[in-house]
Amino acid sequence: MSTPQEQEIAQRAYKSRRRWLFLKEVTLLLLVAVVAGLSMYVARDNHTALGLLPGRVALADELPVITSFRTPILSSEPFLELDLREMSHVEQQVAGTVFDPTNPPPVEMLSALNSRIGGEVVLFWTLPKGVSEVAIYRTAIKDTEVVSLQKRDTKNETKIVDDLAAESYVDTDVTDGEAYQYRVVSLQTHDGKVYESEEGSVDVVIPSDEVPPQAPQNVIVRTSTVDDKTSLEVLWVHTDSEDFDHVRVYRSSIYGDRGEEVALVQANQTAAYIDDSVDPNETYYYTVVSYDTSDNASSADFQAPAPGNSSPFEPFTVNSITGEVIR
Repeated sequence: MSTPQEQEIAQRAYKSRRRWLFLKEVTLLLLVAVVAGLSMYVARDNHTALGLLPGRVALADELPVITSFRTPILSSEPFLELDLREMSHVEQQVAGTVFDPTNPPPVEMLSALNSRIGGEVVLFWTLPKGVSEVAIYRTAIKDTEVVSLQKRDTKNETKIVDDLAAESYVDTDVTDGEAYQYRVVSLQTHDGKVYESEEGSVDVVIPSDEVPPQAPQNVIVRTSTVDDKTSLEVLWVHTDSEDFDHVRVYRSSIYGDRGEEVALVQANQTAAYIDDSVDPNETYYYTVVSYDTSDNASSADFQAPAPGNSSPFEPFTVNSITGEVIR
């Protein structure tokens, strides 16, 4: 069973709903009365000016009708007892901010990221309300300072960008392995003078090249005869990666093992290696790997020869009598 307090609340809610329904019915009745009154006013025949008083109303081609209306609706007890506070709308709030034109709000959420392609740092930030341009400062710092440096340090900083209307920037004037501190400040123009925010968003990053070059293409092995001696010649096509530096050729007698390095071929040299130290009836496996200027390898471990050799895993055997390669 409900408590007396709950019963009282329910009774009050019932009365409030009943009053609300009564008000709706009263409003509808008033609208009907107004429409009827206007109709009688137009078709009145020797009646009062508004045609709202009891009397005979004669419409064209119709029989006379006796009309009568109740008028004291707004002074009735149910109407006067309505709680109009329950019919009020929900309050709304609006906000306003006064900006200091000589000290714009600071930039938010600055992130200095290593793009990992080398020689590049990508900056992202969020512009505060009312600000459309920023300036970017950069400071080269020592590696030992990176761990503890997360505060503003303007002693050796250089402004690298000014009046930038964006929320991102790519800095390509950096050196891999060096640490950089970036500070981004808001700009505001007032009375012909540009003001910077007193506080700036700061972040630190170390750019590096972590993207390996493409592997050599079309690797093949064929016989080569020099001074009546049969050798094995490894051929390939250099990668066109922008920071490609050299190729290293590895040889092994065990499939799946990279083996030892037998040659280093620079990017500006012919993409070929002649192995004249092969022994008859021995099987050799070659792996060709590209390296870039940051010493990233196209493969971190054993990699099968690229397309170009129809049987890349079939070993080559040198005939001890003829010196020819036997598949």
